[in-house]
Order: sequence, then structure tokens, then C-alpha cells
Amino acid sequence: MRGAACWLAVVVPVVVLGAWLTGRRGLAPWACTELGTGHRCTQRASPARLSPPWQCHEERGRQLCFGGAAAKPGPPWICLATAGVCYLPAEYPSGGSDHEWRCGSDATGVRICSSKNFGNAPFQCAFGVCRQPYPDYPSDDEWECYEGQGRTVCRTEEAHFPLDPLWRCASRGRSVICVDPEPDQPDSSRDWVCKYHAQGGARECRALASAACSADSGCSCGACLDGQCVRPLAADCFDNHDCKVGTCIAGLCC
Repeated sequence: MRGAACWLAVVVPVVVLGAWLTGRRGLAPWACTELGTGHRCTQRASPARLSPPWQCHEERGRQLCFGGAAAKPGPPWICLATAGVCYLPAEYPSGGSDHEWRCGSDATGVRICSSKNFGNAPFQCAFGVCRQPYPDYPSDDEWECYEGQGRTVCRTEEAHFPLDPLWRCASRGRSVICVDPEPDQPDSSRDWVCKYHAQGGARECRALASAACSADSGCSCGACLDGQCVRPLAADCFDNHDCKVGTCIAGLCC
């Protein structure tokens, strides 16, 4: 999805898509509309939200919530025993996956998913390198971006266009910093390391040897969940200079 303008500038008719309206395993139905060559779907019975101090976002097929020492919620939430982290497996339209959909909740808690391929050219792969000619940005402004710890972090001093609501954004002095917790990948069969601003403005990805964690101690400011480090989502920093204390890890000062 190219930026927030892609959510707003396309006027689409409402189309009832029978096969798309039922989530997998018979869970909450979906209401979908056409969005270019893809779809935008609203989950009619969105998952329950956890109240502050819990901080939640979607990432890697889960709704992740971080609550520190807060009391843990009961079922259907699944909570880690050694960290203040709880999660729900995410559901997607037509039994899809997080590789096909980008999802998030609006201010009222309604969960919305859009096709990841909307507005994006397909990856072009050769000799172990995959290039995405038109990568995602937080908006149609000019952005400086990099990727780390599985997230994209972008910064601009001229944010004039609407920001994509699926990015976590915050103003920091003269800059706006935005973080995407689920950047596109060439495929979901392996881990990838990607960089922005390659030749021609493309995003360039290479396969990465798996770096699975085995304990929370291997995940700075986070927890180890099924071999993957998970962390709260924040747009605190672009680099270490933005952190009064600690270092910047994928937008999070810790």
C-alpha cells in the first residue's frame, strides 16, 4: 500500500463478496469492498481491546499487547508467564495470512484489513536479491527510511499529506517519525533483511539466516515468543540521538 492517500483517494463501490465474508474457523464475518485490484475488509465483530496501561498493535499474525506489571486478562488472551505480554492469533479475510493483509484497529476499535499488494509493484527477484520498485511509505511526502528488527522506520520534516493509519507515527521536534511493524516481504518462507533507497528508489531485500531467539534475555526491551523477538510499537526515535536514555531499536528508545 503506497501511503495514506491510497486509503482515501480511491472511491470504490460497496460489493458484497460472499466467499470473503466468513473468517476462518467460523469466526467473525467480514464486510469487504473492492480496493483497486485488492480488497479492504472490516471485521464486523472485532476482537476485544485491552484498556491502558496495555499497549497493543498487530504484528506477525498476532494482536500483541504489552502491559508490564498490569493484571493479565483471561481467555481468549494467551499470556507469557515471564513477561507482561499477551496476544491473540489474528484472523484474516478468506482464511488469508499476514503475508497477504495489513490490519489495524481505528480509534473505536474496529479492525480493518487491506490487501498488501494494493498500490505496490510485485517483487522482482534475481540472484538472491528481490527488488520492490514502489515500496510503502507513511504518506506521499519525501521520507528517509531504514529497516531493522523486522520493522521500517521513516523520518521527514515535511509531512503535508495524510499519514497511513497502519503506521505508528509521532512528532519529534521538527520531525515526524513513523514505524511500520509489518513491512512487505518477498515471501513468508524465510526471514529477510531489506533496505530502502536502493537504485531507482526501490527497496531491496536479501534472504537472512534465521536468528531465532530462545529466551527473553536475547530480546532487548521485548520478549521471545515462538522464537521471535516481540517489542512494544512506538515512534520514539529514528536513531540514538533521539533517545535521552538508552538506544534506539526499531523506533523504540530502550
